[in-house]
Amino acid sequence: LAVNQAGVAAWNATMPKLLWQTKPVEETIPRVTFTDPEVASVGLSLEEAQKKFNDVRECFREMANYDRAVCDGHLEGHVSIVHRGVKGVILGASAVGAGAGEIIAELGL
Repeated sequence: LAVNQAGVAAWNATMPKLLWQTKPVEETIPRVTFTDPEVASVGLSLEEAQKKFNDVRECFREMANYDRAVCDGHLEGHVSIVHRGVKGVILGASAVGAGAGEIIAELGL
């Protein structure tokens, strides 16, 4: 993401405004609120995905199912991954709990 943003910045600095009218794809930019617990998301929510596609599914797991959460002693929270059909193309994800921002950064790739 940083390389993409650097390329856009370099292009904007050297080219006239009329040649560059596209916007970044906001669905790929992770969002994190650093509260206690952290709240993070990337991509489409379940509701947004259901409006766009027919074969949307959600994989929901409690934070207690993740080894790192167990080792750190932070078992509160969850991770939700929204995907399409059997292939599992990820459309979005959300996480609530300690380290949610780190989890979402990985899912945003």
